[in-house]
Order: sequence, then C-alpha cells, then structure tokens
Amino acid sequence: MTNTINFANNVGTCLYGTMADSDQWRIYAGNTGSNAGYLEIATADDASEPIYVRQYTGVFGSLIRTAKLLDESGNTIFPGYLGAYNFSGTSSGTNTGDQNLSGLVPYTGATGDVNLGTNGMTSTRLTVIKNGSSVNGLAFEQAAGLGLGGAGYTTVGPVATDGFGFFFGGATKAFYFSATSITAQRSYSLPDASGTIALTSNLSSSYVPYTGATANVDLGSTRTMTASAFYESSDIRFKNVIEINPNVNVLGIDVIKFIRIDDESNAIRYGYSAQQVKSIIPESVTGEDKLSVNYMDVHTLKIAALEKRILELEAKISNLWVGQD
Repeated sequence: MTNTINFANNVGTCLYGTMADSDQWRIYAGNTGSNAGYLEIATADDASEPIYVRQYTGVFGSLIRTAKLLDESGNTIFPGYLGAYNFSGTSSGTNTGDQNLSGLVPYTGATGDVNLGTNGMTSTRLTVIKNGSSVNGLAFEQAAGLGLGGAGYTTVGPVATDGFGFFFGGATKAFYFSATSITAQRSYSLPDASGTIALTSNLSSSYVPYTGATANVDLGSTRTMTASAFYESSDIRFKNVIEINPNVNVLGIDVIKFIRIDDESNAIRYGYSAQQVKSIIPESVTGEDKLSVNYMDVHTLKIAALEKRILELEAKISNLWVGQD
C-alpha cells in the first residue's frame, strides 16, 4: 500500500488486532467534545501488556534501541536523554547537561531520594520548600550561597570578592572571612582543647592581614595567641605627630606579680595595674567594666625614660671625672 488511509470524522476504532492469543491492541481515535479529539495507542487483557517504540537497522534487521512508553508495571523508560522545559514528579537516572528549571512545580509526595547521577545539577538557585515558603526551608543560590530558613533567614555564602560569611538575620549580624588581601594559601585554626587560636601559612610568603577591621578581637583573659613575631603598623606617613620624645614619667608604674582570679591553672604572671597606668597615661587604657592596657605604649615610654635616665647618669659620671682631673 502506498496511498493514504483516511478515516471519517467520528469516534471509533481505527485499527485493531489480537496478539499472543488473548491480548489485544488498537489505535483508537476519539474525542471528548467539539474540537477535542485525541489519539489512543492501547493494549488490553491483563493491563500489563507493554507498549514499545523501537528503532532497527536495515529493514527491521537488528534492534538498536527501545523506548518503553508503558512497561508491564506502568513505567516509562527511555534509552537516551530526556529533555523537557519543565518537569513535575519523581525521576531517576543520570542527569547531564544544563537543565532549565524555571517554572518548576515540585513534587510534594516523595517517599524516596532524588538521584541526580554522577554529573549533579547546575542551577542559579535550588530551593527546598517547607510549609509552602522557601524561607522556612533550604535554598542555595550562586550569589547568596546557602540559606537556612527560620527566623532571620540565616545564610552561608560568598561575600563580595574572595570572601565567605555567615549571616544571621541580615548583614549587620555576620561573621565572615575576607581573602581580598591574602596572596597565598592560609589556614585558620579555631581554638583547640587548650583554647589556642592559630593563624598559619601553608606557603613561605608573608601573611598580609585584613586592614579594614572596625572592632577588637577578644581572646579572653586566659587565652593566648602564638606567632614567631608580631608587627604593629608604624609608618610615619600615616601618623599625625603631636610631639617627639614626650616628657612622661612612667618609671613610677609598678611591675606586679599576680595570679588571675579567673585562671584555673593559677599561672604566675607579671604586668601592670590598669588603674595605675590610667592615672599616669589614661590614653593607653581602654574599657569600662574591665580595663585593658596598651602594653606597647607603656613599654615604649619606659624604654625612653630609661634611655633618658642613662644619658643623665652618664653625664654626671663624666662630670665627676672632669672634676677629678
């Protein structure tokens, strides 16, 4: 037959046949109303007769691939890739390539896992919704990072360029790392069992610290920070010099031997009394409920005072020798 079979515009079986003794098949044209026709490909008997779409080589020589529109259990299985602009429901198999998930209507009755295969999934935003609202669930966004729902909408993600942060209820409540001025690999170790915080370099190049801090770092009264050297910014170009070699008598500041009342190890320490330092150089003491001392200021002034005292003593000794001559 090389011509066209044309069926009238009515409802009825177009093609019908029997297979495997009692199983039937048909291609059926029907409608549900005016301008609402449909085409049915069907099997019948035990409701488990599969429907296949197949490709062969030659004149139906070797079977190459089979698509199961409906298998014995009612599943649909394709031998290759499945492409769809939108998808709703459960899926399994290998997901490859870029998938457009805009307008996604999620499946809400899942009883198992969703397997994306070894290639994963790429998306500008992935959201797990709870109670009909994404802020009460889990969201991952390329720009904002990982969002954990709840009060304040906590997020974990990138901060500007080369940064990573934890945000709790907004940008004003945050804890983040900035690597914009770090030129080599670094590691940051949180307090260990002894309370030590470590800033280490995995490469030989020097560490370039973050210079935009607007608050102090408090390690507590009994914690320590260890490094091979500590450097304090001292570039004269960034100083408004008020006086050179100020005449401040700090030799009267006593050195005290003490044990901190909040240190369970009862370690013996040496230092100054912030209250006494404040009475002489108040600008070197900070805090209200608990006072802290800028030890570098005190040490610098003490060294200067000792140098001045040494010069005075050397002059007196020199004068004594002159008098004896």
